[in-house]
Amino acid sequence: MLITRTPLRISLLGGGTDLPIFYENNEFGQVLSFSINQYIYLSIHPLVEDEGILLKYSKQEYVTEAKNLEHPVAREVLSNFRVSGVDISVTSDIPAGTGMGSSSAFTVGMYQLVLSYLNQAHDQIELAKLACELEINQMKQPIGKQDQYACALGGINVLTFRKNQAVLLNSVDLSSSTLEKLNSDVFLVRVGGRRTAANLLSSQNELLTATKRESNLVNNYLRMRDLVTLGESELKNGNLERLGELINESWELKKSFDPRISNDLVDTTILDGRKLGTYGAKLLGAGGSGYVLMLAPKDRHSDLMDHFEGRILKPRVDFDGTKVIYKSE
Repeated sequence: MLITRTPLRISLLGGGTDLPIFYENNEFGQVLSFSINQYIYLSIHPLVEDEGILLKYSKQEYVTEAKNLEHPVAREVLSNFRVSGVDISVTSDIPAGTGMGSSSAFTVGMYQLVLSYLNQAHDQIELAKLACELEINQMKQPIGKQDQYACALGGINVLTFRKNQAVLLNSVDLSSSTLEKLNSDVFLVRVGGRRTAANLLSSQNELLTATKRESNLVNNYLRMRDLVTLGESELKNGNLERLGELINESWELKKSFDPRISNDLVDTTILDGRKLGTYGAKLLGAGGSGYVLMLAPKDRHSDLMDHFEGRILKPRVDFDGTKVIYKSE
């Protein structure tokens, strides 16, 4: 038996600039994000006297060959490494489709699981690269690279995506007091529903293609990219109030790209949060549903907990990234 654990992530600033259509035409994109202590767990165990594959996630599949699996990521990874005779289970702390990178976390975790099971040497950067190659280049998903690296590496990072396809990692080191303030002041508020990001991201890709001719839209994306540098500085200085203001600005820019990014429930949740004293709020992920990120000072926590009772999640920063948490003898 072998069990892996891969964190989900919170993207603070720069989301959308990690799409290839943006950074390939604008020199680079960048994202400020951190991994959280909400995880996807994968386990693998040999099947007894059976060379098939039993895969258990939101549904259960049994096949004689990996190529017959319906789950696209599991099918490709297990086929590429010719893995069979295994029982694989998937569990998650948070449902898929809620804006915290669960799809890429699964892909990173699947590579971690299979390579560890086969005793093949690897590191977290390699896992992120493999996940990007599979999702973006092979499966042609209209996504960027931030989730694969954030979920693989853990910690608080500025990820820079260069025109030449290089990904640069800048780990953001915080004082112990600032880290504790960040852990304390972050709230996630559920706004219901699940969605696949593909449609919204496809729309953003189309929009970014059009931005070659629309200078105002280009400028909005460039501003979202610039907010990352400003946000990193404010975070390092422990000025989460100013970071929250930058998140608010970024959210207003993002909403302008597609009316489907927000809705009445999201808008009302953010407005309620502001009335209760939050200094920054945005919907995580591509848009539509999932979790609203809120930053709030300690003296407002009780009111927020009461108002959003039953919808609150309090994450903390994860610094481990994807890892094996159990391996039997």
